[in-house]
Amino acid sequence: MIETLTPEQEALIPVYREKWGKIELSTKPIDRQQAEIAVKNFYGAIGKKEPYVWIFTSPTAAKQELLSRSPKKLATELGYSLLDIPFTSGLYEEITRQLDSQLIADLHQKLQIGLEQNLQFQQFQLIGIILQQLHNELSQQELEYLEQFWQQLSSWESFWEQQQDWMRGELLKLPGGDLVLQVGDSFWDNVGKPIAEEIEKQPLIREWEEQWREFLLPVLQAGKGLELMSRFASFSMQIYSASLIDFCVDVLNCQVDERKWSALKYLIKNCSWIAPFEKTCLVFDRPTKLFFDSENRFHREGEAAIQFADGYGIYVYQGVRLPAKYGAVHPNLWKSTWLLEEQNAELKRVLIQGIGYDRICTELQAIELDSWREYTLLIIDNDVDVEPIYLLKMTCPSTGYIHALRVPPTMRSAREAISWANWGVDPEEFSTET
Repeated sequence: MIETLTPEQEALIPVYREKWGKIELSTKPIDRQQAEIAVKNFYGAIGKKEPYVWIFTSPTAAKQELLSRSPKKLATELGYSLLDIPFTSGLYEEITRQLDSQLIADLHQKLQIGLEQNLQFQQFQLIGIILQQLHNELSQQELEYLEQFWQQLSSWESFWEQQQDWMRGELLKLPGGDLVLQVGDSFWDNVGKPIAEEIEKQPLIREWEEQWREFLLPVLQAGKGLELMSRFASFSMQIYSASLIDFCVDVLNCQVDERKWSALKYLIKNCSWIAPFEKTCLVFDRPTKLFFDSENRFHREGEAAIQFADGYGIYVYQGVRLPAKYGAVHPNLWKSTWLLEEQNAELKRVLIQGIGYDRICTELQAIELDSWREYTLLIIDNDVDVEPIYLLKMTCPSTGYIHALRVPPTMRSAREAISWANWGVDPEEFSTET
């Protein structure tokens, strides 16, 4: 039982964070031959027959190819969706039996620093953006097709059946596992389920659902019809577990099933995302370009932030996916009048941020409400945002440069707005004006 790390072992943690971050966010095209070998090794390691490996250059290429078949034919060619999560979980459990629980917690925390921003969060964001884009591109006919495919595949049913069978099987291997299962089933029926149902009704839970609905709903809608696409997400989320297993095996000399670990490493290194099904494994090639801002959000001005080899690209501004009519234009050329036409609140927010209040004031002819010295309180009340925009216009006495700052709609005078902007300090108290 390993309880602590030596200083030398501690110093290697950032090395493994960076190693797996580079693997997962690589933009190097996959070697198709090596990817096929990796997938077949993976299936062999989990006791499945070799699948047909179907590789696509981009998500839209996959959509076009898959939807060219009838729902019944596609479901037959794919087979049921494989549960690959326990594959990693089994390796992880082998590791946890060899490490002190506190050390495991510490490793989780230390490996997560950096992974959250540079890997795990970015991958979740990437999958969400791609699914949102695909969903928006689907016609009504394609949505109906996917509903039919979903009914043919019934993948969620087989997915959860596999998960439950695997978990119960692993538990039965342990001493007293059968008794634990009996107690657990009884507890869930009589206590757990009623509590869960009550929790779902609580106001805070409902509020959380509403807050996330705007982002998650398109993803869930897309996932309902694009189960074969969303399976890539579960694979990418295994990278964090892989980095932990890798560190424990290489640095701490922990023992794991070598065949499974080798298969998982080879799979991750040679594939981007996979969607494993019984008969066929779908593989996406990697994006050829990924662009981020200083806060590690997907971001590019005037061109696609996520680009694939076949030319398919997705426009993103500070983590928010943009339609091409905005994304293909540099923010310096965005027009304030677009704010009068755009209905989506999030896109309006992005446009306001990109255009800037200075230009908005000038181009949309803001109305003056009050002035005090070189400060002016303005309002733009023509349905630019969900509520009227109140702005404090500030003119530098020496340079004549004009800057505008948004202030709360409760402001009624320029002087009050100046005090608000300066954390409640009245402008008469300023010792020096600049």
